[in-house]
Amino acid sequence: MRKLPKPVGIFTPNDLWGVQVILGCRSARLRVPEDVAVLGVDDDDLYCELTSSIQVPAERIGAEAVALLERLLAGEKRPHEPTLLPPLGVNARRSTEVLAIDDEYVTAAIRFIRENADRPLRVADVVRHVALA
Repeated sequence: MRKLPKPVGIFTPNDLWGVQVILGCRSARLRVPEDVAVLGVDDDDLYCELTSSIQVPAERIGAEAVALLERLLAGEKRPHEPTLLPPLGVNARRSTEVLAIDDEYVTAAIRFIRENADRPLRVADVVRHVALA
């Protein structure tokens, strides 16, 4: 991933792979989503806390599959074209949320606050970090 031009977007076939790409980015010291944006598929709650994901119409896929199977069992021929079902949407989360701010200090401050939101922060902490960035 380090050799890819930045910024870059990576589309994965499922959310588990999306998480694996994010972990690889962390190991390579690449920032998600600033350097690498990641988009998965399935909108799986187990993997999607921070990963953006395409919502697949799973129930409709199942219903269409059952209907097709019934037609095939009734003697109809297999259709020549696949049945295309559009996704339900994209659940945008942190892995694709790029800040469109043209001020490097504000961007650094927001990034620091997000990365440290799980601990007590003071304004002085943010200022110190931004001064170093």
